[in-house]
Amino acid sequence: MHRSVVGLLVVLEIFLIGMPILQSSVIAQNTLAESALPVAINYLVENYNSTVGLIPEVPSGNTYWLYSDNFLASLALERYDSQYPGNLTITNIAANINGNISKYIAGVPNVLNQYIVLNSSIAVFKTSSSYTVTNYPGAVIKITLNNGTNPLNPSLYADIAFLEAIYYNNAGQAKNANDSYQIGMKMYDGNGMNDSVFQNGAQKGQYQTFKLALYIYASKVLGHQFSQSAEAVLLRMQGASGGFYTGYDGNFSSNGTNTNVETTSLAILALLGPVQTGGIFWSLVIGSVLGGIIVSVILVFYFLRKRKKL
Repeated sequence: MHRSVVGLLVVLEIFLIGMPILQSSVIAQNTLAESALPVAINYLVENYNSTVGLIPEVPSGNTYWLYSDNFLASLALERYDSQYPGNLTITNIAANINGNISKYIAGVPNVLNQYIVLNSSIAVFKTSSSYTVTNYPGAVIKITLNNGTNPLNPSLYADIAFLEAIYYNNAGQAKNANDSYQIGMKMYDGNGMNDSVFQNGAQKGQYQTFKLALYIYASKVLGHQFSQSAEAVLLRMQGASGGFYTGYDGNFSSNGTNTNVETTSLAILALLGPVQTGGIFWSLVIGSVLGGIIVSVILVFYFLRKRKKL
């Protein structure tokens, strides 16, 4: 057999032998993620207050954020419901939250928040301010709006870099999307997002879990590979309640932080990824099948040529 054919067959054989190993590794990671999702969803469901029609910032809390917490929670519940349908409780809570957000923001001008890029073509990455929308007995309804005049610098804030990347991707601007993504991705130091907030100020030395979640989510949206250690760290931040802790130190200790709705919702979105069909499992299966077909074609081609020479 010709040396070039032999060499190609060897390469393909290595590919096919290695495929099950890669597949089992990916499936193992996916299994961990899939087991984390139901309890994270349950965290949101259990903390939903049917009287207010929203989820408080923290368990048993009395502050309810329209943006970003409940907007993100409704998005996470909807995405989970679309991939794992059949639970009417989840369906109804997501719909109720959406309806109540609309009710509470009626009359609020210029409702713009950085996270709306996750399900729309609108992008607003300016400084933010928080406002009280209304008060109820035992409940305060608040909102965060990115209505400032100064733009947020993606080189300083990892979350802004990844949200910009998602925006540009949605707009079909591949180069800008990749540029913004690379800015954020380079802040990942193996433990978390080492941006200006980590390096300075009141939260110095504390990684912010929601930024790690955005790194994973943006990677999936753009189709980029991301460090598997990032997802492993994210999963370590899930508490016994199902919620995800807001921060952690270099030793992955979440001491001094709490679980909350914003972080948990973004973690759910990161683990789910964007709405899609198929998945990496089937990509690997298809790759294995294609590899086998290629080997067969090469062998048939080789033996046909050999017969002609006889």
